[in-house]
Amino acid sequence: MRNKHILLATDFSDAWADRLPEIAQLFTAMQSTVSVIHVLTSPFKVWLQAETLELAAQERLEHWLALMREHNIHTGKALVRSGNAAEEIIAVARALHIDVIMIAADAKRTLLGSTAEAVVRSAEASVWVYHTQHFRGLRHIVCACDMSAASAKALQKATSLAEEYRAQLDVLYCLELPDTNTLGMSKEQAEETYRQHKAELRREFDNFVRISLEQTLPEQSTPEHKQNGLTMTLHVVWGKPSATIVEFARDAHADVIVLGAKGKSNLQILTLGSTAHNILRTARNSLLIVR
Repeated sequence: MRNKHILLATDFSDAWADRLPEIAQLFTAMQSTVSVIHVLTSPFKVWLQAETLELAAQERLEHWLALMREHNIHTGKALVRSGNAAEEIIAVARALHIDVIMIAADAKRTLLGSTAEAVVRSAEASVWVYHTQHFRGLRHIVCACDMSAASAKALQKATSLAEEYRAQLDVLYCLELPDTNTLGMSKEQAEETYRQHKAELRREFDNFVRISLEQTLPEQSTPEHKQNGLTMTLHVVWGKPSATIVEFARDAHADVIVLGAKGKSNLQILTLGSTAHNILRTARNSLLIVR
């Protein structure tokens, strides 16, 4: 994620202000240019003059950029917009050719209401949903894959991050089991079939990882390895994808879950389809949705 242009969307909450030094370290390691945006919503204009609000917001954003420059971060623009927050963030990201939009998560609801969720669903750029209450740096990354082209891109991004931060990387392939009763098998027969199928899937998954990382890790010989500061472990697990991924990341104390997104307007993370919504709402880890 080096040399990228990041758009930091802020509502000026205490969560952002308190974690700014921590966020600055993240941006420094990424070697990215950072622009910031705050969107004024229409109800406030009823009571206060628009110019007064815009000036105050502009001053705060400029102050943020000044603080980032103190951490040797290359800064871009400070932007104040009015209207629908999600629409304005997405429009600015498109105009500035933003690579990653970063937006905060709420301690109570995971996402900051409909704004963050709408940005995740509709943005053309990758989106980092930053969980300020639980983020502690990038020491442990979980990447969820379904062996699609989208998840290959997510895996490449996760590997790049893990190398940059010398973080542990767990790559997870989750397959939901069908109801054994519908298969006409006994429990023992089904378990044996699943074990055999899991071994086949693991071999296929190993091959997928090798192919996906040929360009990023040309010297890699095995999927599980310790090389150049990167520790990566592959997992093939059974279960409902959304719940299993969230549980795995929680138990592993992962700092970020990396997911692949298909398309530019419809969020279809991995094979999760409709269950992507559950990951966004239930995960207490930061999320990076890669496009």
